[in-house]
Amino acid sequence: MTLIDRVTEHFAGLNTVVIDVPEWGVSLHVPPPTLEKQMKFLKAADKGNDILTAIEALLLFAKDADGAPAFTLEDKQKLLKSSDPAVVGRVAGEVANAHNQADPLV
Repeated sequence: MTLIDRVTEHFAGLNTVVIDVPEWGVSLHVPPPTLEKQMKFLKAADKGNDILTAIEALLLFAKDADGAPAFTLEDKQKLLKSSDPAVVGRVAGEVANAHNQADPLV
């Protein structure tokens, strides 16, 4: 087995984290983020807008029980204009940090 095979096998074995959101009557599923998605998230975070960064976390990482995106780009404006900031902020924080290690590199 090559090293890259071991790397990808390890990634494939990582668990999905489930986050309960009682206010919305749903559980969000957060599979391990790929480096590509992590890069997109960090790019959004570099812009310095915490609210847009929170929404980006939901768009990139939150899935439903079937693995489909919980939110789409079309949902972004509704999240911005018609959602509880406290709940969105809390949930987005949990989603963004669902797979962080004790000593994250990023």
